Amino acid sequence: MAPLLPDPTTAAPRVDPRRWAVPALAALLVTAGLLPWLLALRPAWSAAAFGAFRSLCHQRPERTLTILGAPMVVCSRCAGIYLGMAIGVALPLPRRLLPHGRAMVIASLAFATIDVITQDLGLHAPYHPVRLATGLLIGWSGCAFLMGTLRSERTARA
Repeated sequence: MAPLLPDPTTAAPRVDPRRWAVPALAALLVTAGLLPWLLALRPAWSAAAFGAFRSLCHQRPERTLTILGAPMVVCSRCAGIYLGMAIGVALPLPRRLLPHGRAMVIASLAFATIDVITQDLGLHAPYHPVRLATGLLIGWSGCAFLMGTLRSERTARA
């Protein structure tokens, strides 16, 4: 008669999800961060993806970058956020700056909020370099803080 439970001495070792979760998250964030930029290089793919990004971004034409004559699937600020996410994976916050990570994220959100308010009050027109820069700050600071924290915790456990 065969045993109902597998023999623990011959069972396959259990894989610790912490070993693959951080690299998988990093790959996902880089892919998501580069996706709007890569889609901009393929206008046919970009047109197909507009609907998917509509729930993530307002896609107002006056606030959207055009690359190779075609509009991106997200506005210039969102494009910066996405690119900043990818950069944040590549350049995480070093351990010595992690205590300031939340403040950096809050400051980047404050800069973007000021830009949004001044645009909506009509004090200035949408200016793509500022929108892109504030988006980059938001994306990078958030993702760099996240990845720095995760890498710091992983090395502390090792």
